[in-house]
Amino acid sequence: MAGDRLTGRPPAPPARSVATLLSVPAVASTLVAAGLVLLSVVVRIIVSHRMPAPWIMSDELIYSDLAESFHEHHEMLFRDHARPFQSIYPVLISPAWLADSVPSAYSIVKGLNAILMSLAAIPFYLWARRLVPPAHAIGALILFLLLPAFVYTDEVMTENAAFPAILLALLAMAGALERPTPVRQVLAIAAIGLACAARLQAFVLVIGFPTAIVLKGLLDARAVSADRTGAFVVRSLRRYVWALGLIVFGAFAYVAVKVGQGAGVSGILGAYQGTEAGYSAAPVARWFVFHIAELPFTVALVPVSAFIVIFGLALRRAAVTTEAERAFLAVAVATSLWMVLQVAAFASQFSQRIEERNLIYLMPLFLLSLMVWTARGLPRPPVLAGTAALLPAVLLVSLPLENLLNVSIKSDTFSLVPLLRLASVLNGGTYDMRILLMLGAAAAALAFLWLPARFGAYVLPAGVGVFLALTSYSVFGSARFQAVAARAAPGVADANWIDDRVGTDAKVVFVNDQGLDGDPHSLWQTEFWNRSVHPVLNLSVPQDVLGRTATLDSGTGRITAVEPDVARDARTAEYAVAPATLELAGRVLARPGRLVLYRLEQPLRLARVTSGIYADGWTADRASLTQFATPGADPALLVIRLRRPSIGVPLDPARVTITIAGAAPTTLVVREKTKVVTIPVPRPPFHVDLGVTPTFSPADLGLSADGRQLGVLVSFEVVRR
Repeated sequence: MAGDRLTGRPPAPPARSVATLLSVPAVASTLVAAGLVLLSVVVRIIVSHRMPAPWIMSDELIYSDLAESFHEHHEMLFRDHARPFQSIYPVLISPAWLADSVPSAYSIVKGLNAILMSLAAIPFYLWARRLVPPAHAIGALILFLLLPAFVYTDEVMTENAAFPAILLALLAMAGALERPTPVRQVLAIAAIGLACAARLQAFVLVIGFPTAIVLKGLLDARAVSADRTGAFVVRSLRRYVWALGLIVFGAFAYVAVKVGQGAGVSGILGAYQGTEAGYSAAPVARWFVFHIAELPFTVALVPVSAFIVIFGLALRRAAVTTEAERAFLAVAVATSLWMVLQVAAFASQFSQRIEERNLIYLMPLFLLSLMVWTARGLPRPPVLAGTAALLPAVLLVSLPLENLLNVSIKSDTFSLVPLLRLASVLNGGTYDMRILLMLGAAAAALAFLWLPARFGAYVLPAGVGVFLALTSYSVFGSARFQAVAARAAPGVADANWIDDRVGTDAKVVFVNDQGLDGDPHSLWQTEFWNRSVHPVLNLSVPQDVLGRTATLDSGTGRITAVEPDVARDARTAEYAVAPATLELAGRVLARPGRLVLYRLEQPLRLARVTSGIYADGWTADRASLTQFATPGADPALLVIRLRRPSIGVPLDPARVTITIAGAAPTTLVVREKTKVVTIPVPRPPFHVDLGVTPTFSPADLGLSADGRQLGVLVSFEVVRR
């Protein structure tokens, strides 16, 4: 590598044995790197076929809908409505919807993801080549391609575009710090803009870049042993007038445009509106520590220890470092601090979990640190190295894992997923898992401190690689399990069952109620796989991801969307699909699982609504039926079938009282044999009440964990008189 432009000194050479054994021609290493990246893409495309469905919902549904909308209408709409801009990712994957079927489009998206995310290897490798010899750069690239973050290539998520864009921005920032020419500074700002377009979270780099400029000045001052560090740093800022000026101008221009559009503070934040207030210092600090403690574990601790050592050495007076190393350290430290603070603030207010998913951009920086440290011969000043080894280990084992290990981490905190899976199979659960974690952290610290340089240069990166490979394997297994469960939620074998029945050009309104008994994946999977399903109406839960708000007329059963354009679409729909617990007015076309497809009888309305009846047909102590439609809207006969079957132990007979307005109550004794009652009913709407006594609980009888109080199995049928 070239000498230091600032000090004129050559960089500290790596240990002789390491330099000799790891000598690889630059051209050959570049070809090897290209081959590794190509192999990674091919492997990930092949593996992606084992991921049967999107499962990080509703994110994947939103991004796929935005992509399909951009392909068809050249604008990004979710359920035909505009959303605040969040990422250019849907634009990048929109060509996938040239495919005739959703399964084909989904496969193409995963292939595009593999290519997009693997593009991050290019800036990573170029950065590594500026910092370490070719063989070390190849080693860093191998570790990079093993990161668990690449599991996101199987998901329709913005990380696939943000990962390469943010790494490119970090490299451009380092290049501008290394040689602050106007062109490089402009390119760095442009790269930050691209990263923000890929994921708005990257706006933190607008603060991180000036911070890195100050840190670079500080490190330069230490390298030349400047007498007045502060004055040296201030003078160095003059070299970055282009970058600082563009940042200030860009910030004012963006705010001015938003204000001109009538946006308040929330509007200025775009897709992150609503996240601008409500933070408290103590919770943010707490989650900052949690993220700082968990982050080293994502790369097996040792790379973070190496990062602390090389940064500590660079802070020493007359430190022997290169421009490239100081630029790298300035970018790495500034980006890490601001990004962790940003994510900790979000977690403290909105998710209450470690948001590793938003910190995957820092992991490559630690891998680069490991290879810089090994290339320099594994320097280990006693106090600095001891601190670097112990601090990450102590922070890790102090994490309150009992509170953090839960199902919510499976999409956002990949590195803790193996611990969650391990705790589920150990007899001692989280306690035994924590013991193993402590032993592993201690082993990593000891290896970092005492492995001889001639072995450590190989063993430590290899150990990190094994850790990353095992973590990736475990995370993929967990993700696939989640995907299989999500795909099975509607209870249908054919994911495209609606499109297959009515065609992709049909309009099928989805009527949703109560989030499908707490499992909205039935809705999301149905909507994802069937292009004909739109609009989605939501009768009960005011959440956009569960459908556009609709009202139910209790007197007529009519369903009306609140928004006029959605109501218009619902009025023109020929078909509807709804959970089996909702019965719509119309002819049943298919009932393959938890959902029922109807040919509608407009206006859109319920045929009936029930309460006090569970999805499996059992009643509580009280149940009711309100009927809004009968054949020909005429008086009809209501057929009620009642049964109290044996469920493993004898049950006492049930006394059921049936009440219909205007008629005398009917009381029946119901046993195992089905009892059928036929009752004349007036024109709709009419209401039927059932009272059941006594009830029983399977849990009280020792039959299962089901603690419901159950009455009888019931079904209703309306027939002509």
